[in-house]
Amino acid sequence: MATAFHFTRRLILAGLAALALSVAAIIPATAHDELIKAVPAENAELATAPDQVELTFSGNLTTGQGIPNVILVRGEDDTNWAEGEAEVDGRTISVGVKENLPAGEYRVSYRVVYSDGHPEEKMYRFTVAGEQTGAAEQDTATAQPQTGQDTAEEATPEVDTEATAANDVGAGPGFGQWIAIGIGLALILGFFGWKRTQKRPSA
Repeated sequence: MATAFHFTRRLILAGLAALALSVAAIIPATAHDELIKAVPAENAELATAPDQVELTFSGNLTTGQGIPNVILVRGEDDTNWAEGEAEVDGRTISVGVKENLPAGEYRVSYRVVYSDGHPEEKMYRFTVAGEQTGAAEQDTATAQPQTGQDTAEEATPEVDTEATAANDVGAGPGFGQWIAIGIGLALILGFFGWKRTQKRPSA
């Protein structure tokens, strides 16, 4: 009886260890990076046109062949005013803005791939107050895109790219982690079931 008890106890300890490791692996996997600074800022009203759009995130962005990190700057007529391809430098992605940017409202649509492989697509707006003849000083205010504003458009940002992003390896617990959790829970339930049978009086 003592041997069976010690064996069961070892199984329970092993199950608890597997459960703890699985939970520890799941928690960081659900915490993705996020945008922490946008220039121009969201909803900024600029007196002069910006010469570039620069976005800074809480973690480094993933780059490489077949991994698209894109910024588009679209006007009210849907013309894209971004000049050239976006450039990534660690946590920052930027793209130039064409000269002669007319007054009006603009949508910054971006698609980035975070360090954990998780892609994200979002959009925000800014406004240029007067007609411009070239690039000039811009609003450098820091802003976090507001939750709940332009929700429908953020769900389907207008980023035109046919490239395939990296797999979303950080979207949640993997199959192996769920197996470890299941085994740990089964061992714990089995232990309590066994304890109950030991308490029953003999016939």
